[in-house]
Amino acid sequence: MLLSRVFGDKSRFAVEVMHDPTTSGPRWVIGFFFYWISSKRTVGYGWEYLSRTLSHMRDAGIHKTGHRAGGSFCALSAAEFIKWWDESLWLKDWPDEEAWWIELWDDHRRFSLDFDLSNNPEGKLYLLDCDGVGRLTWYDGENRPAVMIEDDISHFEMILRDAYDHMTALDEYVGYTQYLTDREHRLFIDRIVPGWHSMRARTRRIGDPHRDEAVADHVFLFRSDYGRPQEQAFMLARLAGGEGAADLRVEFPETDGIQVAADGDNLDGMEVHRAWLALGDEDRSRFPLRATFHPERSSPVRRRLMSVQSPTNTTETLAWFSVQLRMAFVVEGKGCSGIVDYVHLVSAADFDAAFELALAIGRAKERTRLCYEHPPILFQFVEVRALTLLGVGKLGDAVEVHVEAPVARLKQDWTPLRDEEARAGMVSREFELTLPGL
Repeated sequence: MLLSRVFGDKSRFAVEVMHDPTTSGPRWVIGFFFYWISSKRTVGYGWEYLSRTLSHMRDAGIHKTGHRAGGSFCALSAAEFIKWWDESLWLKDWPDEEAWWIELWDDHRRFSLDFDLSNNPEGKLYLLDCDGVGRLTWYDGENRPAVMIEDDISHFEMILRDAYDHMTALDEYVGYTQYLTDREHRLFIDRIVPGWHSMRARTRRIGDPHRDEAVADHVFLFRSDYGRPQEQAFMLARLAGGEGAADLRVEFPETDGIQVAADGDNLDGMEVHRAWLALGDEDRSRFPLRATFHPERSSPVRRRLMSVQSPTNTTETLAWFSVQLRMAFVVEGKGCSGIVDYVHLVSAADFDAAFELALAIGRAKERTRLCYEHPPILFQFVEVRALTLLGVGKLGDAVEVHVEAPVARLKQDWTPLRDEEARAGMVSREFELTLPGL
């Protein structure tokens, strides 16, 4: 769920700050930062750590006032000013630690509102103080004339300062001192870290003209010495070896998967997968306002996957199960805003024992999140959806832990949104949208 604040007037100049309270936590506030110029969203910082963006803003002095005196630059037209920057600083091959370039940049950095050089956007945005008149100059790099907007310098600097203060308040907000879900939200999955990782594959019928009519989703668990190509090869081999597999095609979501556990951690009870689900109008009707959930009354699907190879001489009495739980984000006074399905591993004597363990895991996940300038969010346990017997014995280095009929998932994109149309569609000011998180 994205919460948005706009500072200024989008038709002239504004700053939009969006953050996701469901994924923000004690280390990072997660969200977007954008500028608006003449009703167009421009230079911005995509789905990332707003806490890091705040640090860049602080280093660049974006929030400061009275330090942007333009001097001789005020005599230049917008096109001449942009040309000076392009020829003097924005070289195609930036000098490597050249002292003259660093000094030139430090002397003029106060004018640039693109405060994070690593972002290196196509658009360029500058603010000058010309004897009390603020001159905002923007060039989008698309062979169109540079745009210049003039207003009182205090007007522009107040917008920047208010946005900075808002982000500072978000970063320090007491409600975000713990994570709403069990794990820290991670924008990028590091598959080199020693331990266990999960991955999902989807099977479809070959030649099926309706690509959304998939057969099944499969979740596999791997040790970290598997790389992504090796994981996919293993899954292909497993899924291609089943009955009727000759008619199947296997697909892999680009960004699906999580780090499950570090080496030495006990996998019993560990979360091994999660799926954030698209929430349609029909789903919302199943979660009416002030609904009360009773997961102990769940009637989960019980099945046998038997993917763990049981040794003939084993003395173990407990079997491995995967348990699937459904949780809901419920906004106080507004109803359900999103759902997420979890898969955990447990060792248990039988299905009934696995069910009791699933109830304990789900209840332990429940909590309430206080949100900045927004009603609290309740993370509530809805039901136990599935219990899957995997077998008795050691898990090995790779094992299938879950299979289910495909469900509509939200697109997971851990990298900043680069496509303008896609970005505009995903972060519209007119509605709140549940986004993936960990």
